Order: sequence, then C-alpha cells, then structure tokens
Amino acid sequence: MESAMPDATKDRIIDATTLLIQESGIDALSMDAAADAAGVSRKTVYNYFDNKFTLAEEVANQWIYHFLTDLASIVNDPTLDFVTKINLILSRGFAKMHLGNNMLRPRQKLKIDRRINEMKRELRERLRLFIQQIVQEAHGSHLIRQEFETKRLAWIFINIVEGFLLIDEFEDIPFSKIDLLKDSLRAVIRGILSEQGFIALQDSPIFSTDGYGSGEADSLAVQGGTP
Repeated sequence: MESAMPDATKDRIIDATTLLIQESGIDALSMDAAADAAGVSRKTVYNYFDNKFTLAEEVANQWIYHFLTDLASIVNDPTLDFVTKINLILSRGFAKMHLGNNMLRPRQKLKIDRRINEMKRELRERLRLFIQQIVQEAHGSHLIRQEFETKRLAWIFINIVEGFLLIDEFEDIPFSKIDLLKDSLRAVIRGILSEQGFIALQDSPIFSTDGYGSGEADSLAVQGGTP
C-alpha cells in the first residue's frame, strides 16, 4: 500500500495541473500554482518534478496519450460504422481540443518549446493516420465522391485542425475558434460527400448547427444542382 501512495500523489498533481492549464493556459503554470491546485506543498511537487517545464511536459504527454488512445478505440472498433465513428470523434474531439490548444500553444517562450514541437509532430502524424483510415472506409463505402483522393483529404483535415491550434482567440468577433473549426469541417465534409454520404450523415452533429439549413437545398448542393 505504501508504494501506491507516491503514484497517487503524482497523479493528483498531474490532474490538478491539467485542470489549471485547461482553465488558464500553460503560461499560468508555476510550481506554486501547481501545489495550490493539487492541495499539496511546493516541496511535494518538487519531489516529483524538477521544475515547471518537466511538469508541463508530463501533462502534455498524458493528454496526447489519452487523446490518441480514445481516438484509436473509436477508429479501430469493428462494430462501429463510418457515420458512428465520425459522430463520436466530433463529439469527443472538440472538447479535448480546447485543452490541447492551451497546452500545445504557450504565449510565452518556454524551455520545452522543442519538446512541444516534437509532440505536435507526433500528434499530427497519428491524427493523419486515423483520419486517413476513416476517409478510406468512407471512400470504400461510396460515402465520399470518388474523385477525391483519400491521402489528400486526410492532409486537408489535418491542416484545418492545426489551424485551430495555432490561431489566437478572436477579439470583438461574436464567434469562437471552436465555432470556426466546426464551420470549416462542415464546409469540407459537405463538399466531399456523395449523395449517398449526405443521406447517411444528414443527422450527424456536424450538420446540426442552426442557420445551415437541411433537406432539399443541401441535397441539391451535394448533387451539384440549384434549388
């Protein structure tokens, strides 16, 4: 039982720091702030982490691991069809991207910038493979128009997601970055779907936002017609 206590304390610090970064951004992180958030002494935090940079790196590693594990469980589930996978990834992914944005895009220069860039590259490559796998499934099921190449589409989606991670929050504009990400994905997905694909995905959360219409106009748009 004694050996379990240190791990529990370390996990408590990591969890509290994750919440701190989620709410205030990585620039708000300090050893004192982590200690206060976890309800432990500053000395206890130093028992596990040399400085705030090693702590931030561990938090980012944990986030990437859990994010990719969650995505893999969806993508590799043979009981889920393409539409269900898309819906699950959208519903879970958007919320987690908020946290990822705060962790992987510090406003100030940090000593772990090089490691953060390595994490971004790893995340990009894993996401690309996941997305490419899903797009290939959709292509094989004729849900995507056949003239689109799956590898190119995967990179298009990656660029959209990376744009969300890189841009600053908007000022004096009545929409958020997450709204922009959803709109971008909605526009691309609507453009690549076949008529069969649109029918299959018309009730997906990606098309549920008010103001985007449904039914006849969208069906005609998929077919290249006009109302």
